[in-house]
Parts: sequence; structure tokens; C-alpha cells
Amino acid sequence: MKQELPEFWLNTSKISRTAVNSSLEADPASLSVFAKALDVDEVLAATAEIEASAWHSGGVALIGEVNADVVQSCAVTLEPIQTKVSQEFRRNFVPEGHLLAQIPDIVDGEIILDPKEDETPDVYSSNRINLWAVVIEELVLAIDPFIRRDEICKPEIVEDSAVEIRHHRPFADLKTLITEKNYKKPE
Repeated sequence: MKQELPEFWLNTSKISRTAVNSSLEADPASLSVFAKALDVDEVLAATAEIEASAWHSGGVALIGEVNADVVQSCAVTLEPIQTKVSQEFRRNFVPEGHLLAQIPDIVDGEIILDPKEDETPDVYSSNRINLWAVVIEELVLAIDPFIRRDEICKPEIVEDSAVEIRHHRPFADLKTLITEKNYKKPE
């Protein structure tokens, strides 16, 4: 049986000139669903603080921060590693059919984007946005998919004065080789 993501719907029709603040905290039953969605071993906690405000005509701007405590497997040793993930974000949403909800230009099968322009806003329907879905998307971007234990990443530093660094000099080596073989130049 497929478990669905939890829902916390933001009614966009209630957003006017004043911002709407939402605090979300995942209940224990939702944490296992989050772990599957985030592709991690376990999610110990997930919270979010989100401010929704009016953006353009009919659009919604979400500004907030998501936080989670997750357990992931080390990419090298597969040992469990507990990490704290925190990500600030800004996302813009517009209703279906809005002028800003245009599909980017597609030329020869490739989407053409202008890096100087703002990111294309997400589209919502039925005057509502599931804030938990936004939280999951932001956490997916914030989690390191190839996490490693700290001691694995640190290079070994040798502090031995007896270690001699030899620079490779090919012509000097050739001269040594010639003199060792008693090689004589042809006349």
C-alpha cells in the first residue's frame, strides 16, 4: 500500500496584502513517509517556517526555512550518519492559466532559459498549495546524496622530516644513465 505525503494546504484565496505565516512539524507517523520521499534511512524530525504573501496578480510567494534531522548511509562505509539539514528558500506560484505560467521556449527539443530572468514560477490549481510537498522538494535539494564520515574525507598528512621530495629531471637522469654505461658519442 502506497503511503501518501502528509498534507497541509495553504488556501491561496485568503492571502491578501498581509502575509500568512505557517509553522509545520511532522508527526511521527509521517516521518517514515518522508524518509522514503527523501531516499534516506530515517527522518528523526522535520519542521518548516513558511511565510506566504501575494506576488504579482494572483500569484503567491513562499519564503521560509526547512529543517530536518536525517539518518543516511555513508557513501563509503555504509555506516549510518545523523545530520541536520537546514535550507532557506523562496518559491513563487501562479494559478493555472496565469500569464507567468507560460512554458519556456523549446528549440530542437531543448528548453531555452535566460539565466538573467527570474525562475519560472510553479503552477497551482484549485486555489491551494500543499506546503508539505514544497518542504519535501526543498529538503531533497538540501540533502547531500553522497555523504561521507568526516574522518574518511581528511587526507593523511605526513610530518616526517626524513621524507625527501625528489623532483623529476629527465635530462639529468639521462646524463647519469649515459655515464653509468660508459656510452661514447659516435665520432
